[in-house]
Amino acid sequence: WVTIDGDASIRQRRVIVPLLNALETLGARVEYLESFGEAPFRIRGPITSKPLLLSCMDSQPATALLILGACLPEGLTLDIQDCDEWPWVHVTLDWFSRLNIPYVLDKSRISVRSSQGFSAFERLIPGDFSSALYAILGALLTGSTLEIVGLDPFDVQGDRQVLDLLQAWGAVCVWRAETLCVQGG
Repeated sequence: WVTIDGDASIRQRRVIVPLLNALETLGARVEYLESFGEAPFRIRGPITSKPLLLSCMDSQPATALLILGACLPEGLTLDIQDCDEWPWVHVTLDWFSRLNIPYVLDKSRISVRSSQGFSAFERLIPGDFSSALYAILGALLTGSTLEIVGLDPFDVQGDRQVLDLLQAWGAVCVWRAETLCVQGG
């Protein structure tokens, strides 16, 4: 058995039932230690691969299962329904492509072929556009100039599209190499 626990944000704000239900479908045993659907809980295997239908509002259960699928000897097929965060699932798939993890995407169905896990790699992880938005909006509202280093201009993050929206509203947001330059007006 492995016990999972955490602070109040993990215990009460993280929706884990879709993930744990999916893991139970794959054969895992789950025991909630205090309240159903919340940490702390215990989990143990073994698990096996079989096609899964996953209904989840956010991308985190889907991402966890996709990563698991890359480590299972038979891979994993996941049909994702009712997910409001598909752009974040695409971030996971973008990383799979970078790491040569084979998968097939067909509408809402993703089949991850077994890759026998992940190899070590070195990569500077780019910044998060949704977090950078606070500084960007601050510069725009105050008429300031801002340069942000560490974002990836080609990132597939869905939140990157906010730059297009800001530019449509008249903001100046340009890339100079890998530096985002924002000019408030």
